[in-house]
Amino acid sequence: MKPEELDRLIHRYFEGDLSPEEEGLLWSVIRIDPASADRFVELSELESAMVESLKAEEAAPPEVRTTRRDSRRHSRVMAAVPERRPVWPLFFAAGVMIAFLVLLIQSAGQPRPAEIAVRQVEPPKTRPAAEPAPVRNETPAPKAETPRPIPTPDPVRPERTPIPDSKPVVDPQPPQPKTPEKTEPPAPEKSSVIVKAPTVEATIVKVEGDVVDDAGVAAKAGQAMISGQGLDVRKGSALVALIDGTQLELRPDTKLDRIVVTAEQKRLVLSRGVASSTIVRQSLKVPLVFQTPHAEVTVVGTKLLIDIAKDSTRVDVHEGRVRFKRLPDSLPIEIAAGSYAIASKGPAPVARRIPIVRSFQDGVAPTADYRGTQDTEISSKEQTANFGKIEQLQLQRLSDQQTVLLKWDLTAIPAGSKVVSAELTFWVTGKLVGDCKIHALNLPFEESEATWRFAKSTLSWSAPGAQAARDRGVTPIALLAPSQPGFHTAMITDLGVVQTWINAPKENFGILIAGPDANIWGLESRETAMPDRRPKLTITYISGK
Repeated sequence: MKPEELDRLIHRYFEGDLSPEEEGLLWSVIRIDPASADRFVELSELESAMVESLKAEEAAPPEVRTTRRDSRRHSRVMAAVPERRPVWPLFFAAGVMIAFLVLLIQSAGQPRPAEIAVRQVEPPKTRPAAEPAPVRNETPAPKAETPRPIPTPDPVRPERTPIPDSKPVVDPQPPQPKTPEKTEPPAPEKSSVIVKAPTVEATIVKVEGDVVDDAGVAAKAGQAMISGQGLDVRKGSALVALIDGTQLELRPDTKLDRIVVTAEQKRLVLSRGVASSTIVRQSLKVPLVFQTPHAEVTVVGTKLLIDIAKDSTRVDVHEGRVRFKRLPDSLPIEIAAGSYAIASKGPAPVARRIPIVRSFQDGVAPTADYRGTQDTEISSKEQTANFGKIEQLQLQRLSDQQTVLLKWDLTAIPAGSKVVSAELTFWVTGKLVGDCKIHALNLPFEESEATWRFAKSTLSWSAPGAQAARDRGVTPIALLAPSQPGFHTAMITDLGVVQTWINAPKENFGILIAGPDANIWGLESRETAMPDRRPKLTITYISGK
């Protein structure tokens, strides 16, 4: 503020005609500017001297008072006042100034109440310059004996009373000057962010094999994971559970680079391997995103499998629906349940149906209560005997001939599903020479009734042992050629036969296995005590639903 503007505000303050806003501005300038404070004290002293002169004039005889007034009108000698003024007012004013500065320093150290303290304390400390008037009234007589030019105030001034009487000590509605302190951000907020503990976003539920965290330290079950941390499954596997219940299974040679959780999404970044996940229903505002080097998968609740190869990423969706995008430039596509897509170089990703692999084996698959297998053997030596309850099915072709009959209930596969592949698995024992031919049966048989002559009690074979073309297909659909005892698998080459079994269950008559010459084989039947050795049919298909 310019000096002349400051003087004008101070003089108007002593005149008592400042508005609340102007008075607040005056006190703000005095509080922050030491030079302005000094100027205020200086003018306060002059004001006190002027009040003192007024009182002296009132005590003097009329003729002296008139003369002094005339002389003051012609010449206002402001410097003459300090020569006649006693020394003690200077000390008093200096004390007021020191007290005023002390109050300013104290108020500056307080956060908010400093502004109120200035209004309550500072005015009384600057205005009491006129309070010693009762003591100074003892000196008017000597002043009248030796009259000297004394500044005469304007005609409106004599009516004024001392400043402390005209101004209340405490303003009931003090002005509210704006100070820069109000715009400063509170410091505690920064410290609270710094000391905030990291939030646990996931927990390692299970660890098998060689699994390490980001620091290369062996991971343990129950270990917490925060946003930004990852896991490396070198050998074995690991099961990670997010706090929302989503589970992520990491298979061998799989790297979870990091889990990133923000207010907008949860992101799992993987760089290699195979990960299977069961995802609980997610909020549409905070989806779960899987990111690989080749693709980005956004889900809100599903079961899926992610397979990350060197140059591609495959996503199989088993439940729900996901949004799949090849990085960095492909448009997203939707993958529905039962479908998959591959992100790689070349054509844009396309959603295709996932081939389903389903096995049929008594007591094992598709479920432990499956009992859909029928098996027996027929023998040229015992043409009327039924062998539906034996634990081992004999295959031989020496002086006698023994043939095996097998059938599985496949109604669990929806009609219209497309067969991709099919295979037979047996536990084989005995003398292994040559191979066995597997034919599709053209007539239905009953496990508890079939013999060398009859497929069932009401239906005979066209030729004994089901050797006619009406009984079985002419061309084998598979070959079984084991080299040693144990599990052996025969791939079915004629998938049309299996397709018929699924589309028309009533035409599913099963298969016949005929042994070669000079061979004695044994196949474990569905009655064996070891379920995993029972005959098994495995079909890979694409669902028609």
